[in-house]
Amino acid sequence: MLDLLEAARADQVEAYARLAEARAEAAARLAESGSYPHQVGWVLQAADEALRHAPGADPVPPTVVQALREITLELRRIGRRLGRLRFASERKAALVTATVLLERHDMLQERAEGAKLYRDIAGWLAMEAARKAARKLRAKNPDLFRRSARPPEDRTWSGPGMATISRRGLGRRDNQDAAALVALPNGDRVAIVVDGVSSYPDAAGAADRFAAAFTAEIGDPARAGRTPAQALRAADAAAKAAMTSRYTPDRGHAAVSYGALYTGADGTTTTIHMGTVRVYILAGLTGDATAGWKLTDDHTRGGDITEGGVMTRFAACDFQPEPTVTEHEDRPGTLAVVVSDGLWRYFRAPADLAAQLTDSASTDADEAATRLSDATRAAGGRDDYTVAVLALTPEADARNPAGDGSGRGTTAVRRGLEIPGAPRAPPGVQEQSEAGAVPAAAAQERRWQRLWQRLRSALTGGRPFALLLLGSLVALGVGGGRAGDRGHGGRAAVGSRRHAGIRRAHRGRRLHRGRWPDRVEHPG
Repeated sequence: MLDLLEAARADQVEAYARLAEARAEAAARLAESGSYPHQVGWVLQAADEALRHAPGADPVPPTVVQALREITLELRRIGRRLGRLRFASERKAALVTATVLLERHDMLQERAEGAKLYRDIAGWLAMEAARKAARKLRAKNPDLFRRSARPPEDRTWSGPGMATISRRGLGRRDNQDAAALVALPNGDRVAIVVDGVSSYPDAAGAADRFAAAFTAEIGDPARAGRTPAQALRAADAAAKAAMTSRYTPDRGHAAVSYGALYTGADGTTTTIHMGTVRVYILAGLTGDATAGWKLTDDHTRGGDITEGGVMTRFAACDFQPEPTVTEHEDRPGTLAVVVSDGLWRYFRAPADLAAQLTDSASTDADEAATRLSDATRAAGGRDDYTVAVLALTPEADARNPAGDGSGRGTTAVRRGLEIPGAPRAPPGVQEQSEAGAVPAAAAQERRWQRLWQRLRSALTGGRPFALLLLGSLVALGVGGGRAGDRGHGGRAAVGSRRHAGIRRAHRGRRLHRGRWPDRVEHPG
């Protein structure tokens, strides 16, 4: 059954690729004949509409008016939700969502202004309603402007001579890119960048899961002794198998585009890629061809993916063509760079990438990754964008990213995806920093465990402060029963009436705009 499904998907990709090529040829001939752009668009309207549904293409975006109406409803909804949440711990995730929605609103207003939507009464009403909802949300929630309320815009991992940065595109709900770095015991290093295909139903987290399975296979100590090409092909097969095993009829299929670079301790360079993730070698800061080389060619037809082309190879549950594995000749360079299409759409040539770097960044992986990602955000940064950098200078190669400085290495290091399947950190909290780190969710659980252990030891030891704290909790009725329960001497427990009043007020929504008493938590 899987073979039949894959064959059908391959035929579909081929048909869309032919359509894209025919469309590009027709557009070129119309331009040669002197047709105006609006005439070209009118003639090719049917082809453009069909190409929006090609496998691997981004979902068809709604019209500006539709998007403004949707964002208006979402802004009102998140405003009502924030109005009901009073404690910082409860508001944190909602503030992240609100910040993303406001980013999308600002982008849509720019698009509406550019399209002169205000000339039509329906368009003007949609713009004004969205603008009013955004103003109201900002006015009632001043903590939106605090730095801590910003969404998790980037995920950064680094080690000696290697670094990755993955950032959510401006206005996007989440980041569907992923990156990982691996340092092997023999001194070899691997960098991978994965770009999730958002048109597939199981797109959320697909890139993270693929990168985790890929790096787990690369770093498996039981599989040592393989050539770089063998290791990369085995990692590709393991990642595809992990993605396919997750499929259920309810969850649907997932798909990714990816590229990986394997640099050997002996100076060899091997790449593997499927789709539109690119690998570059940067050699300097000059503006000519000597600035570097592009090591991979996109798997697209009918133009590149940013100009309407169709992606002909990608890894999916229902489509698993062979990747392109290439062993490259030695090229002099200082940096190896792996980037997703969200970044290279602004800097396509090696000289364009090198022009974003300073003299120091041309040999420093951390600084290079930071400067390339910052330049992408400054250029627009609408799509998710990710960069992985390996320094190729002798000094960087001699250092061991595992941390002992010997150059021999002792263990495989997986940055950012250290424990596949582990609990993810809450929004705004970096999940991983160094090898062996505990995910933030697990660390939070451990902090509560340590706090309970301290309290229990204080109670058993009869410490005065602990006894005072316990007495305060009992006095407030935290450990007591419901309203109306009687304590010693037939008197109602202190605090039970207050709890009962808060419950009644909450059910009647009388405290919707009020403030909860300082000493009493929301009783739920």
